[in-house]
Amino acid sequence: MAKFVIAGRADCPYYAKTELVADYLQKNLPDFRIHKITQRPEVWEDWLKDVCEKNKWSHKNSPIIWRELLDHGGKGLLLGGYNEFLEHAQLYYDVTSSMTTELMMVIAQENLGAHIEKEQEEEALKTCINPLQVWITSEWVKREFVAILKNLTSTGRQFGGILAAHSIATTLKYWYHGSPPGEIVSLGILSEGQFGIPKGIVFSMPVKFENGTWVVLTDLKDVEISEQMMTRMTSDLIQEKLVALGDKIHFQPYQSDTPRINTLHPSIQSSWHSVLTITIRKR
Repeated sequence: MAKFVIAGRADCPYYAKTELVADYLQKNLPDFRIHKITQRPEVWEDWLKDVCEKNKWSHKNSPIIWRELLDHGGKGLLLGGYNEFLEHAQLYYDVTSSMTTELMMVIAQENLGAHIEKEQEEEALKTCINPLQVWITSEWVKREFVAILKNLTSTGRQFGGILAAHSIATTLKYWYHGSPPGEIVSLGILSEGQFGIPKGIVFSMPVKFENGTWVVLTDLKDVEISEQMMTRMTSDLIQEKLVALGDKIHFQPYQSDTPRINTLHPSIQSSWHSVLTITIRKR
């Protein structure tokens, strides 16, 4: 692919004519590409000098045209100026231009006006932008975060958001990969009659995860469940279910004269690791 860079002074008539020929070639040849660089008259000479020094070229007039060798790392190969480009276009592509000098001057002035207007628009856009200088450091963690954390902990309040997220992640991990041997997880599941719990209500039970599912541990030793406590809990759960389904209007807590006791024996209660009670329907 041939890619030519055409650079010139904005008010140069020869740059205007070169642009016209280059635009025609790019429009009609699929492998011909151009890139234009327009400079204001007052900065043209300094810009041209810097380009020539950088590439070790010798060129003094407007425009300057070079070819970028894309297959050789983008290194530029100087073609020359206005005359050299027209000769190249006629020799390789059989294209000539019959633009008059008067028309060249008119287009050159239009180019200058359009270039100045474009620069003014870019400057106006820059004034609308107020970028912030941001330095990313660990100062906030070392200072402000520590102070904020101390203030929160001094209130005595407990913030369980992280704990709940950790519990959910742990439960999902156990569900997919199995729970560690000997670890008991408390999981809210639909009762099938285990531990004398009525069927059809969700109850937190001791389980272990294996093979992508859970197994209720009904053979645990030293598990003592008070009949009175079981009656109170199941009665409340059944009433909550009826209220949620619209079968009952008011919730009436179960009343019992029996004092509340722990549902688990202390020896098993201390070793029971409650990850999270999640309501899940087993497929």
